[in-house]
This record gives sequence, C-alpha cells and structure tokens, in this order.
Amino acid sequence: MLSLHTIERAIENRDLDRLLRELTANGLDLPLPLRVRLSSSEAAGLALGLRRVVELTYSPTPLSRDLTARLLSLQNARGGFGEADHPAAATDPLTTACVVSALSKLLSDHRSIDNRDEVYAARDRAIAALASCQAGDGLLVGPGDRTLTDRVRHTAFVLTLVGGCPAFRAGVRWADLLNWFDEHAEELDPVAEHYWTVAQAGESARRKADALLGLPLLAA
Repeated sequence: MLSLHTIERAIENRDLDRLLRELTANGLDLPLPLRVRLSSSEAAGLALGLRRVVELTYSPTPLSRDLTARLLSLQNARGGFGEADHPAAATDPLTTACVVSALSKLLSDHRSIDNRDEVYAARDRAIAALASCQAGDGLLVGPGDRTLTDRVRHTAFVLTLVGGCPAFRAGVRWADLLNWFDEHAEELDPVAEHYWTVAQAGESARRKADALLGLPLLAA
C-alpha cells in the first residue's frame, strides 16, 4: 500500500513522476502517455497526492493541510490550473480536473477542515474554469490538445475523475458532454473507450446507491 511517508517524500523531492508511478501501482488508472503529461504539472501531482492522502486518513493532517495550501496558491486568475509548458493564465482541463477531484474528496471526507469556505470557493472556481474549456461539441479542449483523439481521451479521463461530482455536473454542459459520447461510442479508440466505460460504471453505481437510499436522482 502507498504510505503517507512515500507521498510526502516524493513531493518534498519534487519527484512527481515517481509519485504518479506509485499512485498508478496502487490503483490510479493512468497509462504512460497520460502519466508523463501530468508529471509535468505540479498542480496535478499535488492534487492526486492530496486525493490519496484523504483516502488514507480520517481527518485533516499536516500533510493534507500543506498540500491544500500549495494547491490553492497555484490557482490562476481564471480559476484554473495549468501546465509547466503553457502560460500561467491558461487552463488545462486535465490538471484542473485533478484539482477538482482532490478538493471535492477533501470536502466530502474531511468535514473538519478549517478553511472549508476557501476550499469550496476554489473548487467552484476551478469547475467554472473547466466549463470555459468546453467547446461547442461538448468536449473539453486544452492548450496541449493537438487532435480530436487527444480531446476525446482527455475528456473521457476527466469524466473518470469528476463525473461523480454533482457540482461538476451542474457547472458544465453535462448533457452535451454525455450526448457526444453516446453518439460516438462506436468510434472511440481503446483508451477513450476504456475511460468512457469506467465513467459509465461510476454513474450507474451512483444512481443505484441513490435509489437504495431513497434519494432523488440528479438530472443529467
């Protein structure tokens, strides 16, 4: 199992590639090309590390507080998070989705965080930045996306990270996004198809859980 000490050492040494390798070995579904891309982003590494820290703990820790503070300091003026290879004002959907996933996990699992309102505000600004990356077809587009295949793969991966977050679904054109994948399901390459399948399974599990609890289903 990936320990808190391993996460902390990797972050202290700025060895984000090692951190992502460890996270992949411990269940993060991250193929090599995507891992290499995310390893160039400090915010992505910190966010995925924070998400794992929250999964391993029951309440805030010095490490989770430090990672949260560092993430909030990296948020740009538009609310998003970028990559090392792109201007600070640019929003990279992959990196920003990693942060939204981590902050959402923190808010749901660590109820006693001191700066809850600040984290909520940062998470919601990041979701708004993701919404601004949505093109007319419903897919997300980032500064590093060169082809339609890039956009489809990256959008599908984003869905595995934050598709289960009600705030994300409410903050983007959720129906347009789902409709694109429904209409092009037979055209997806293996990587995108895998992520889309994972995202669909998560949505199905969420709806079944809500039904068992007697909760109203959120509109798609």
